[in-house]
Amino acid sequence: MPRRLELIVVCLALCFAQTGCHSDPTRLEAFATRWRALFNAHDVAGLTKLYADHGAFSTPGMVYFVRSPTEMQGVLKGLWDAAPDMRISAVHYLVAANDQIAFVWEITRTPPMGTAPSKAFGATFMTVKDGVIQEQLNVTAR
Repeated sequence: MPRRLELIVVCLALCFAQTGCHSDPTRLEAFATRWRALFNAHDVAGLTKLYADHGAFSTPGMVYFVRSPTEMQGVLKGLWDAAPDMRISAVHYLVAANDQIAFVWEITRTPPMGTAPSKAFGATFMTVKDGVIQEQLNVTAR
């Protein structure tokens, strides 16, 4: 796994600790585990329920300001249309505090055009308030 991502998550953990904890870290960790299970099941309806009706979702090369559950469903379907076998195969360094969740992940997928399966590494940062994701930023390692 790229060392840079490990450092990013460790730095965020220090920032979370400095501001105090507004949410129970155990509850946030359970939320992240549920999100991962729904992501790996490609459960669009279940995942959509975890996002606020209005929020920001960004992934490398794209930023979405989601204004409705229907828009979030379109974003998720687009991910899985591009790589139908995409799965988060490992999570490292899960940090949860102060309404924030951060984790480093490893994804396996077969890109379009039938090329060989590959792995990608990245990190996800979420702001969770009132039981739903308000903002999500995904970054990938190069």
